[in-house]
Amino acid sequence: NSSVAYPLGTIIELIAMTGGNDFTIVEGAGVTLRRGDGTVATGTRTMNGAGHQTAAIQKIDTNVWQITGSYS
Repeated sequence: NSSVAYPLGTIIELIAMTGGNDFTIVEGAGVTLRRGDGTVATGTRTMNGAGHQTAAIQKIDTNVWQITGSYS
């Protein structure tokens, strides 16, 4: 809800196209971005633009998102 109040359960798919630049998914003020692989970790995530990676973020609570897919 840092900028937009998406409803719980919202899923946003992210695609890093081949030949593009890397991009970073950054937590907004007061927002938590959790890893979806069970690892207890939060923080920014980077997708490699050279490898056609895909990921998705899902809103699981107020100001809490979970990311799954290809990222580092």
